Amino acid sequence: MTVQDHKPNLKPARYFVCLFDALGTRERLFAGIDVNNPCVDPEKLAEISRHALATHEFLAGISAEIELVKQAPLEHMDRLCHGIPLPDKLREDYREDVLSLSCGFQQFSDTTLFYVRDSRDDGRIGLFPSILFQHLLLSLSLSLIRVMAQGCFFRGSLVYGTGWELDENVLFGPVVQEAYRIEEQEARWPRILISTEMKAQLQHMARGVSSNACPAKMICLDPDGMLSLDYWSVGAVENYLQVISAEELLRLAEAGYNHAVKQQQHFSKAMRADDSAGRLFLRYGALLSYLDDRMIARGLFKPVRNEVDK
Repeated sequence: MTVQDHKPNLKPARYFVCLFDALGTRERLFAGIDVNNPCVDPEKLAEISRHALATHEFLAGISAEIELVKQAPLEHMDRLCHGIPLPDKLREDYREDVLSLSCGFQQFSDTTLFYVRDSRDDGRIGLFPSILFQHLLLSLSLSLIRVMAQGCFFRGSLVYGTGWELDENVLFGPVVQEAYRIEEQEARWPRILISTEMKAQLQHMARGVSSNACPAKMICLDPDGMLSLDYWSVGAVENYLQVISAEELLRLAEAGYNHAVKQQQHFSKAMRADDSAGRLFLRYGALLSYLDDRMIARGLFKPVRNEVDK
């Protein structure tokens, strides 16, 4: 089939969209590399390789979680519902929701877009938003913590809106434009912002749900008045401890925090020669302020910044 023969699907639907941009590639990772010279310093090449691997693991982790849910949807549902028995009809509807799940990835350089179609647009009961999206948020949050522990930081957005899936892994429309706009113009430091419409969807999902891990309880209000994903919320931590040990979670938390400190220290030194480094210094300071509060509140450890705070 030629491009001219292919007719894209122009039936609009609503999508949950997550957009991530890996930070530091221009200022640190690719700095000093001649675009016309294929020879790269081995040490720099090793750093690029580690960054690329961490990004790949981030995406692969989310994709793997979706596949695991598809393989055993009812067992997954029971775990998220904490063993509370649900009617057989409801369980079967959820199983069909999961098996018919339409999702995809788009990637360009260090930017990745992950999307899931809202099953309610197909006339389904819509258990996906209330249960499965909760799982996706928790998987996303733990993936963020894992890559931060490897020294990789992401800035992004979570949005909900209309789009067209033109082909496999090809989403088009205003929901994509909004995701890019929020990430590029409003996120500013390493965090995942939540759009107003997405917040409304998360609050709708939370109706009648008392669990700390429900999506609406994974939103926090940042100092600049923006809403962001609270990946160290009480419910999120409770869920992580069902997947990994407390010792491993502490290791990830300390490693991610230390990498954020190193980033701020790097830009602190660079400020002497580069004015733009001052903005980046402050942005990692904003991330560290969030982590300071959460590490202490969750009883993980008491952060010590040493040189940065002097």
